[in-house]
Amino acid sequence: MERNAKSGGVKKGDNFKVTVRVRPCLANEERANAKHCVGVDVDHGVVTIRKPDARKRSSTSSQLIGIDGLGELVKSDPTAKHDFNFDIIFDPSTTQEMVYDACVKDIVVSVLEGYNGSIIAYGQTGTGKSYTIEGEAGEQRGIIPRAAEAIFHCMHLLHVQ
Repeated sequence: MERNAKSGGVKKGDNFKVTVRVRPCLANEERANAKHCVGVDVDHGVVTIRKPDARKRSSTSSQLIGIDGLGELVKSDPTAKHDFNFDIIFDPSTTQEMVYDACVKDIVVSVLEGYNGSIIAYGQTGTGKSYTIEGEAGEQRGIIPRAAEAIFHCMHLLHVQ
């Protein structure tokens, strides 16, 4: 199974891929000296979430995170890290074009061939969904403007023929 964007992204015959794009820190986060709590291993398709600076908490503190199957309270370890596997992972240096080429381009072609296709952006507020989908002007345009360009380019080619 292909694990990352470098290995070609979405392939024909793939029905569903889960992709994660980790955004860079925002300016206000950098000004506040926010600690990075997300690690990215693009080659192995792993995102690691680490608890922010555990030294700020007392050694006896922990947060309630749920109740296990036996009804016991489960508390998190403030130094814990959690790994999550995904089909494709993009680190903060990834360009809009790289995301489009790896995740959307083949879906647009399939739709133009008459197949159904969907792209879903899901996540917490402020994580970069709108930027990835809509983008900004020029090279920072998102996947919707790029998909529209591809569709209109295909229509133009069909009209010319």
